[in-house]
Amino acid sequence: MIEEQGQVVAVEDGYAWIQTARQSACSHCQAGTSCGTSVLSRWFGRRQPRIRVPNALDLAVGQRAVIGIDDQVLVKASLIAYLMPLLGMIGFALLAVQWGLAEGAVALMSLGGLAAGLWLMARLGRGGRHGAYQVRLLRAMPETHGTTHIEFN
Repeated sequence: MIEEQGQVVAVEDGYAWIQTARQSACSHCQAGTSCGTSVLSRWFGRRQPRIRVPNALDLAVGQRAVIGIDDQVLVKASLIAYLMPLLGMIGFALLAVQWGLAEGAVALMSLGGLAAGLWLMARLGRGGRHGAYQVRLLRAMPETHGTTHIEFN
């Protein structure tokens, strides 16, 4: 199980919006500011991700909680997200070559296959069997009154 801590920033219709802190290894990497990931991070800023989860623990705004997703679910979702469009693109391109179409038609068919793969990915990724691919609310974090927050660099 992959777990992440966050804070409830909104509650609506039986769901809680959990905001997590974005983790980045850019400050610890030897490449420093010359890396592409670091450049993209500076361009697009460091938004705090928000995740909508069923509020099974009846959390209130301001409470901290732990959310998580099963490792196997994450692997399966990743395969769907990356392989479906790729297989669609390659499959349609091979089909166009098999039919003896010109290069331009092969390129258009491969784009059509990519679109079909993206469509299929979206259909499969919409929660599967009753939200099988959704992040779950695991537990509430205990209140910490009067403690000091220490940041490690």
